[in-house]
Amino acid sequence: MILNPRLSPRQFLRTTAMELGVGEPRYHASDLLDQIHARLLALDEAGRAALLIVDEAHLIPGKPTFEEIRLLTNFQLDDRNLIAIVLVGQPELRERLRHSTYRALTQRIGVFFELTPLAAEDTRAYFAHRLSVAGATRALFSDGAIARLHEAAQGVPRVLNQLATQALLEGMAQGAAQVDEGIVDRVAAERDFCVPVGTRG
Repeated sequence: MILNPRLSPRQFLRTTAMELGVGEPRYHASDLLDQIHARLLALDEAGRAALLIVDEAHLIPGKPTFEEIRLLTNFQLDDRNLIAIVLVGQPELRERLRHSTYRALTQRIGVFFELTPLAAEDTRAYFAHRLSVAGATRALFSDGAIARLHEAAQGVPRVLNQLATQALLEGMAQGAAQVDEGIVDRVAAERDFCVPVGTRG
């Protein structure tokens, strides 16, 4: 997994090699590709699948690094790929890849998937899941607070997480047993996520 893809082509390949377990990545790109290929073959022979996830892929600095990603997709056997690559990014990633410059790469992309904002009922389920995983034994947010969070974040999970964290901290500072609508409204207003009252239904 590559969390910060603001890398030159060679840095990207070295990071990929290290993430795949190559002991001493070489310096030159062609040597790095040879090492990565050998490692992928070894993983395949061991019955292990290789998956490269590039987070924040919209931050990749230029076409040369995307070209190295394309070259990685060349590593395959007659009946299967040796590596699967997932590019995760903001909407500008898709806009960028629509340019004809990236046609050779986009022709190799098997699936495009865009996360749309959560619906209100999905937001409630999302909160229930996150709180359950965190070990919560009681409702930390009122139903009204969750509705306000959904409206303020417009269903975008990343913004929901930010606002919910701030609301929990604000509730803790106030000594509240539960985050209510008022706490969410204050946090949303401070972070400029305030939703006009008329839109709250």
